[in-house]
Amino acid sequence: MNDQHEKPTQRFGERFMDTMAALDEVNVPGRGGQNETFLDACGQKRRFLVEVFGGGASTFLSAREQRPDGGPGMRLSQRFDESLEQPPHGALRDKIRARLATRDLARDPDNGALQLLTGDIRAQLSCDPAAPDDLPAVLIDDQMISWEDLGRLLSMYEGFGLQIRVTDE
Repeated sequence: MNDQHEKPTQRFGERFMDTMAALDEVNVPGRGGQNETFLDACGQKRRFLVEVFGGGASTFLSAREQRPDGGPGMRLSQRFDESLEQPPHGALRDKIRARLATRDLARDPDNGALQLLTGDIRAQLSCDPAAPDDLPAVLIDDQMISWEDLGRLLSMYEGFGLQIRVTDE
């Protein structure tokens, strides 16, 4: 059987948590994180922990959102070569502000239904331990939604094309 078609032996949530633990382990000693706060498109304050991890040409400045409910939050990073440059705090802040400046999803105040605001969705896969078969959830803006909810959102686009691109942003 071709390796790319084999069923994963480790569930998504376990792989996600292992990856996050590995990133935490390579956090560069002596470069503790700092909290930074940004306003989103709705005027809500969003807090991020900014840290440096890795080393050499594979060093990253990472911002992890610290949600008040303790749930998974947005994660953005900026790669840099620490032997050639200082951590790119300005570039990372610009990336955070650009991401928070627009919204892709809104909840109707009358009926509570989720609605897409544009034809684009910028989302982040995240661990949802309550999901059946440990499927990942999707974090869009500041809302965690299930694959079923995502399907309902996309149903209005039946017959249209769909492009999915996985990125590190």
